[in-house]
Amino acid sequence: LKTHNSTPILVFILLVIFGGQAVFSMKLKSPTYDESYHLTSGYISLTKNDFRYGVNQPPLIQSLAAFPLLFMGLSLPENQDPLVDKHWTLLGKYFLFSPGNNVDQIIFIARLPLVFLALLLGFYVFLWARDLYGERAGLMALTLYVFSPNILAYSRLATTDFGAACFIFIACYHIWDYLQQPIFKKLCLTGLFFGLALVVKFSTLVLFPIFFLILFGKYLSS
Repeated sequence: LKTHNSTPILVFILLVIFGGQAVFSMKLKSPTYDESYHLTSGYISLTKNDFRYGVNQPPLIQSLAAFPLLFMGLSLPENQDPLVDKHWTLLGKYFLFSPGNNVDQIIFIARLPLVFLALLLGFYVFLWARDLYGERAGLMALTLYVFSPNILAYSRLATTDFGAACFIFIACYHIWDYLQQPIFKKLCLTGLFFGLALVVKFSTLVLFPIFFLILFGKYLSS
């Protein structure tokens, strides 16, 4: 497909609009119930190489959200083991509100990596729609994505849900793209994003039957 000169500019503008909406609106949103836990799990796994606090989900998104916090000099609550054994959700609240920790700044900075994932997903929404139906379709799909309240709401939270949606979508795009032109580079990209999806959330195991159905459908149509 030939690309019109204005298409990359329009894609860039739409993604900037989305990023601006996400960044400026998330300043007004208080921490959600599970953000504190995910951030604390990621921060402890990065600083102490201890993954006991995040056993309910794989560590990728938790660690990604917590990574910028490593440069903030945050303090962890003392004697966290008894808290986790009995009330694991309390640890996150104690971490956010420990003396010297600025909770608003922590939440804002930790949400930024998820906004970047949302921008990546937006680009792939454009890419897949463009590959299927042309550039106008790609721009229309991206426009709907950029102004979707549901997408905006979840993309600015430091939780695993949006990360799972992002990598599932991208993995499905790459297996589809590989089947259109089965070359080694596209196979590697499929494997990469398939693996990334599996270390985001346990529910991404749904990719196994999805990939099976995609490959089976391709086999039947060939």
